[in-house]
Amino acid sequence: MQKQEYEIVIFDLGRVLFNWNPYQSAQDLIQSDPSFDLAIYTITQTPFWNLFDLGYISSKEMIEYFSEKFPSHHLSLFFEKVKEDLTIIDFGLEVLEKAQKKGCRTYILSNLSGEFHEWLTHKYPFLQTFNGAVFSYQIHKMKPDFQIYRYLLDKYQLNPQNCLFIDDLEVNVFSAEKVGIDSILFEINDKIKEQLILKGLG
Repeated sequence: MQKQEYEIVIFDLGRVLFNWNPYQSAQDLIQSDPSFDLAIYTITQTPFWNLFDLGYISSKEMIEYFSEKFPSHHLSLFFEKVKEDLTIIDFGLEVLEKAQKKGCRTYILSNLSGEFHEWLTHKYPFLQTFNGAVFSYQIHKMKPDFQIYRYLLDKYQLNPQNCLFIDDLEVNVFSAEKVGIDSILFEINDKIKEQLILKGLG
């Protein structure tokens, strides 16, 4: 198979550069306080959480909404815990550093709230090394909606044929490919290492 080279690499954040496991976060909280309900993690899978990532509501409004089901102080602790648990995935960071050392321009395309974006940027200065970024909360669009990919391409005048996109969800990879961006499904295994070599990032 012929090796390809890309000028631009676009990264997702959650489960690519940062760990994201709300279930584990809830389990950890239960260890310190058994009165926590494990089901609290399911709020991250609701349409209301999507509104948070889309920039329509704040964490305060989120807590108020779900306080009918879970104690408010538990919700507040859960929010802080999932943020703190956004720790670096070493392999993802290695891929980013390889891309940047090769001279690739790097961009972020992520479904992320403004509050989480602010927190991550403050804690992890390497996020400032990207050439640009588009977040769902900024434009009220989320992956896998084609519009968020096109917005990134248009904003930075990127040719999709020169881009490689890395994401942990098949549906997001599928949408990227539909708008002409070659993509890799991020999983830490031998297969992705082979793919990265073929894409010039091995």
